[in-house]
Amino acid sequence: MSSHVIDMVLLRNNFGTADMRSIWSEHNRLQKHFDVEAALALAEGEFGIIPRSAAETIAKNAKAELVDFAEIASESAKAKHSLNATIKALQSLCGEDGEYVHFGATTQDIVDTGTILQLKEAHALILSELKEVAGELAKLAEKYKRTPIAGRSHGMQGLPTTFGFKLSVVLSEVNRHIERLQGLEARTFTGVIAGGVGTFASFGPKGPEIEANALQRLGLSVPEICWHSSRDRIAEYASVIGLISGTLGKLANEFYNLMRSEIDEVEEPFAIGKIGSTTMPHKRNPAALEGIASLTRPILHSVSLIQDSLIVEHERDAMSWRGEWIALPEICIYLSAQLLSTKTVLQGLIVKPDNMLRNLNLQGGLLLSERVMFALAESYGKQTAHELIYELSMKAIEEHKPFQDVLVANEQVAKVLDATKIKELLNPETYLGSAVEKVDQVLVKQHFRLAVLDDAEALLDLTLRAYQPIRDLGINFAAAHADLDLVKKHITHNLCYVLEQNGKMIATVAIRLPWGGQPGPAGLPHIGWLAVDPANERQGIGSKILSLAEEKIVSDLKSPAVTLGTAENHPWLSAMYESKGYHKIGTKDLGRGHTTVYFKKDLQASKVTQNI
Repeated sequence: MSSHVIDMVLLRNNFGTADMRSIWSEHNRLQKHFDVEAALALAEGEFGIIPRSAAETIAKNAKAELVDFAEIASESAKAKHSLNATIKALQSLCGEDGEYVHFGATTQDIVDTGTILQLKEAHALILSELKEVAGELAKLAEKYKRTPIAGRSHGMQGLPTTFGFKLSVVLSEVNRHIERLQGLEARTFTGVIAGGVGTFASFGPKGPEIEANALQRLGLSVPEICWHSSRDRIAEYASVIGLISGTLGKLANEFYNLMRSEIDEVEEPFAIGKIGSTTMPHKRNPAALEGIASLTRPILHSVSLIQDSLIVEHERDAMSWRGEWIALPEICIYLSAQLLSTKTVLQGLIVKPDNMLRNLNLQGGLLLSERVMFALAESYGKQTAHELIYELSMKAIEEHKPFQDVLVANEQVAKVLDATKIKELLNPETYLGSAVEKVDQVLVKQHFRLAVLDDAEALLDLTLRAYQPIRDLGINFAAAHADLDLVKKHITHNLCYVLEQNGKMIATVAIRLPWGGQPGPAGLPHIGWLAVDPANERQGIGSKILSLAEEKIVSDLKSPAVTLGTAENHPWLSAMYESKGYHKIGTKDLGRGHTTVYFKKDLQASKVTQNI
């Protein structure tokens, strides 16, 4: 019988998913060790370190299903060694060629590289699930971006916000986690096959080439030097898992609180048959939310254990190393449960806008004290207005009077605000600041993506409709007269981005690369094919996608500047680009019936702003 919640048949699905358990299973762990042994043998066979025939025999027999796990376990217990019995089992399968198994390698080469292979598989699941969570958050943020809800600080109502705004804060956080995961791929998924103390001495002069060849076969990066004693790769990945878990736990805890009977603004998905209590039949408990939040603390403690492993004795030791064996599978498995459960909760979340509005009015207008204060500040000054509204707020609370009545009865207030104006100021639905605009800003990034060939027909339709005014002016931009083949080439050869709204493509912009087939005039990334669906004009979308393209140029291409071009005789495009920080750098006749004027913009990271 199992003795850990991860594997208990009755509990395991609360603590992990079958897919993630499979990745960290004993069978897959051993198979990854065999995969490394096979890749090493094939590399050594290619370089003549061992016979090619022996390498092929080793690779053929490096299958976990061919060995007896119980026998390996028994031999390991006798040998007091974690890998030697595995090596002997593979050797036995290979007959005389088994003498060449594990030729020159050390245990940590095989185990570390095998762990990275497992982590790479886990990463694919984590990244995919996290993107799905982001997608569900985006749907809810869009739907409820104008739905007012009480914003709370220190557990108390503070000011109105919107439910979509709350979700967009989390969505922005999740998107940063996605960027973190993608950013660490090259560093993390790096193997190591360097021998006893990492010097390749046992491999001879071709050691580094053998390592590179073997790791290439495994789909891993090659380290610049042995990392047996450098555990930062795994510690970094674990730290990001901790951040992701923290976000999911925070979201679940927030929903848990909003689901309280006294607040009752949201509820996790419910279906008849779900039991809240064995003794209180009426209860509809936040079981899923508790499950999500409960896993963050174990993950963070296990992340700490992995970080403790950063301190290593000399070139390597097993004391710190084995902490990773315990903690890394656990945090990946626990996180898989959090991700799946969070996605399920978001897909079926019961949102209660009427209760949100009820709670906004619970304090009889006190929630809008700030708004009243600033209305009075125009006449009395901010600090004086603050003192006055503080006194009136405390009076309303202590004497259990409606805030509106207290304001109307006050002579100082009445000199500036009449009863009608006070009533307007106390409407929480009209004091949302820039909440909706900030939600849109987050969502624009969420729906801004690289085009693929399957987008070609939709992109052609959008482009031709958007460029109709250009054709009417007799300007012969390539985009204005595009056909399907040209659009496909455009997608393939450039960084072509599209912006979607409710599943429909509404805008596009492309970045031509300096090393591509159509470089710009100054050896810099060059923007082109900027188009907005005519049905979505005059909403600032063109400015939004231009800013997003500039951000990509800074963050992804690390370029200090960008260029673009337009027709000199276009009535307003040159002025528009100049208003966005572009300056003219020259003109050229490209033989298209008009003179092209080129612009450049300096893109210092601190100055790239989003016009959204």
